[in-house]
Amino acid sequence: MPTETEDRLRVMMPVEQVCVWLLDLIGIPLDKIRENPLNNTDPDNLIRNIYNWKSGKVPRFETIKNSFSDASDIEFAGCLFINSSAEIEVQLKTVTNFIKFKHLSSKDLIREIPIRNPSEIDKIIQGNGDLENTKKFISLMAVRYAQPTFKTIRQRMHIAKAVQDGYKRLLKYLCPDVSPTTPNLEQNKVLQLCHIYKYIYNLTIEAHRLNHGELAENEWFDSKLSKIDKNGLFLSIAPSRFSSSSSLLGEVLTRRFKDIKASDPLMDLFDENKDTAIDLFKYKVDEQARWASETIAIGVLKKNIIKGSPWRAFQKEDSYWVLTQVIQSLAHNPKAFDAGLNRLKEVATSPLEKAGVIQLELNYLVDMDKNKRPKDIQERIECLFAEIEKNEGYQIWQAPALAAKAKHCIALNEFKSASRLFKRALDACSERSYGYLRGFIARDTLATLLQIEKLNENNHERYLREMMANDVFELTTPFVEIKLEAVAHDLDIHFWSELYKPYRGIKNLNLRKHVCDSDIQR
Repeated sequence: MPTETEDRLRVMMPVEQVCVWLLDLIGIPLDKIRENPLNNTDPDNLIRNIYNWKSGKVPRFETIKNSFSDASDIEFAGCLFINSSAEIEVQLKTVTNFIKFKHLSSKDLIREIPIRNPSEIDKIIQGNGDLENTKKFISLMAVRYAQPTFKTIRQRMHIAKAVQDGYKRLLKYLCPDVSPTTPNLEQNKVLQLCHIYKYIYNLTIEAHRLNHGELAENEWFDSKLSKIDKNGLFLSIAPSRFSSSSSLLGEVLTRRFKDIKASDPLMDLFDENKDTAIDLFKYKVDEQARWASETIAIGVLKKNIIKGSPWRAFQKEDSYWVLTQVIQSLAHNPKAFDAGLNRLKEVATSPLEKAGVIQLELNYLVDMDKNKRPKDIQERIECLFAEIEKNEGYQIWQAPALAAKAKHCIALNEFKSASRLFKRALDACSERSYGYLRGFIARDTLATLLQIEKLNENNHERYLREMMANDVFELTTPFVEIKLEAVAHDLDIHFWSELYKPYRGIKNLNLRKHVCDSDIQR
C-alpha cells in the first residue's frame, strides 16, 4: 500500500517498496550489483530498471518477466539461511548473527514480524526467552528474510503495480490537483483510505494470532472497533452488525450522498493528529445524532398519520428525508399518500429533490393495483415522464425512471420497448448505485424478455446472477442452487400477475393467455 516515508516528507509508492524489499534481500547497494556475476541477467539493465521503478516509473509486464525470469541467477546475500536440523541454540545464534549483520534493532523487527513487544524480542535474542517463543521467533525471521523465488518477485511486482495504478487513478478522480506523493492527509484523501485499510488488515492478523476459532476472532476484532465507527465507517465489516449491515449501509450512504454538493470537499475519514482528531469524532457524533433524530421523527409521523389527520401530521414535518421515508410506505392509503406528496412538493427545493418527488409519484402510479387506478392514469404518467426527463436531477433518478417507463410500455402492450427500457435501467445501475433495486430491475427485465423470446441460458443467465447478487430471493441458506428454468416459470407468473396492467382501452392479452393455457390443460 502507498505509505509515508519515515520523515513524513513524501508517500512511498508500492513498486518502490518492493524494490527496497528486493535490494534488502540481495544485500548489496544497487550500484554494486554489476560487480556480482549474474548468469542470464544483464546487470546494467537490472540496475537501470530498479532505479527507474524506485523513481516512480511503472514497470511493464515484459520487463518484469525478463528481469526476474526463472533462469536468473541473482545472489541473495541479505537473506537468512537456517539449518532446520540444527539444535535450537545454533539456529538462534544464526538469527542473532544475521540481525547484527543487518544492523536491525528490536524496534525495527516489530515492524517486520508479528511480535509487537520489542522487550520480548530483546529477551529472546539474549537467550532468555522460553522455548516456544524462541522457536516462534526463529520461524518468523526465517519466513520474513527467506530467499524469494523469482515467481514470488514477479508476483509482488505485479501486485504492487496494480495497487499503485489504482491508487493514482482514484486520487486523480477524487483529488485531481493533488500529487500522488503528497503525504498531507487533509489534501490526499486516498491516503486516508490506505491508513484505514492497513489498520483493519493489522487488526485482522492480530485477531487471528491471539484467538482460536472464527467466533473468538470475530468477538475480539469487534471489541477493538469504536462504537461510533461500528455504526458508520466499519458498519459493513463489524461482526456485531453482520445481520443488518447490508440494509443499513445503503441507508447510511444514501443519507450522506444526499447532502453532498458537487462543490463540497470530501469529508475526512481518518485523522492521525491527536489535536484535530477530536473534530472528526465530533462530526461523527453529530451525524449519527442527526440520523437517530430522523429515525425517531419517522416513527412519530407514522403514528400521527394513523391516529389523526394525515394532512395535519405532514404539515408539522419539514424534513425531506423523513417525508420520503414515510410516504413510500403509504401506497395502500391514497388519501395519506396524496397529503404526503403535496407536503413533499412544498419542502423540495433542489432539482434533485424535485425529481425525487416526481419519481415517487411515478412509482406509486405504475405499481398501483389495476382496480384502484384513476381514469386519467395514462395521461398523468405521460405528463410525469415529460416533467422528470427535462429536470436537472433526472440523471440521478435514471434507473428507477427508466424502469417505470418500461412498466408504462407493458401497460400499452409494447413488450419489446419495455425490454429495451429495462435493459437501459439495468445499465444505469452500473453507473450509480441503486441498492436492491438493481436486482428487481433484472427480475422484471427477464420476466419481460421471456414474453418475446425463448429461454436462452447464454442470454438470460446474466439476469439471474443479478437477481441472486442483489437479494431478490429470500433464501434460508446461501448454498441453495437456483435453476434458471425454475425461475423462468415463476417469472412468467410474475409478469402476468404483477407487471401486466393494461390501461383502459388497451387490449388485455392476459385474458387470451388464460384461454390458451386452459386449452392446453384440457
